[in-house]
Amino acid sequence: QALDYWDKGISIFPLNPGEKDPLTEALPIYEGRQSWIPFQNQRLTREQVIELWTKYPDANIAGIMGKISGVICVDQDLAKDENRMPILNKSGEPVERGDITGFPPTLSATTWSGGNHLIYKYVEGVSTDHSKFRKLIDIQSDGSYIVLAPSVVKGKSYEWNMDWKEMWDTLPLFPAEILPKSQTTFESKIDIKELINVGHGSRNDKMLKLACSLYAKGYINADVAFITSEINRTYKPPIGEHAEDKPDEFVNILRSAQKFISNANKNK
Repeated sequence: QALDYWDKGISIFPLNPGEKDPLTEALPIYEGRQSWIPFQNQRLTREQVIELWTKYPDANIAGIMGKISGVICVDQDLAKDENRMPILNKSGEPVERGDITGFPPTLSATTWSGGNHLIYKYVEGVSTDHSKFRKLIDIQSDGSYIVLAPSVVKGKSYEWNMDWKEMWDTLPLFPAEILPKSQTTFESKIDIKELINVGHGSRNDKMLKLACSLYAKGYINADVAFITSEINRTYKPPIGEHAEDKPDEFVNILRSAQKFISNANKNK
């Protein structure tokens, strides 16, 4: 399956079996640590894909969004509890889904939780947005990745809702016109009120948006680190202090933001 995605021009890399996190030991060294960042600018070779999935046959498959793969994903999520499990009503249906009104019909996949990935052809000027211009909707473009079928997370598989191979070459363009102008760039005005006292469920998304905004405005690393650290202290709990957080999670968010803005500037 991984080769099928590679043949369609998608930049892919392996994830841990049963999870959405990168399979670290399979990643190249980037700035002194193993990272998937290089795959944002250069795809694996066909031989490398064969070698990796021969060595890690149970690895999930990540597909990098944006210019490198030529696609953008609209990630329609479901309302979830504190354990990141879907909240269901008495009939077993999700109590709430993200509103995809205005997005034209396209290739889609059902995620492990019952959400949906809507896939569109890449257009310039639409950045990755985890700030949710609509509730439970994320825009996945440059600098982000999605989990591809038939990967399995929490015992449930991702599944295409139609023949993805047949539809991939005729995807409709991402409808950038439905986004507010401020959502097509990270250079929009920063509203501190929206960024402080954030709870566990949206801390990382808010911090990524803040860091990208600061780098886009020309702040140096030291200033970005100081400002974001002060904001992080207001979070409940701060990034890095939750039981599920990785020790370097806060630093990795800043690195991702810096890399994303650097790449965006190069492509202007």
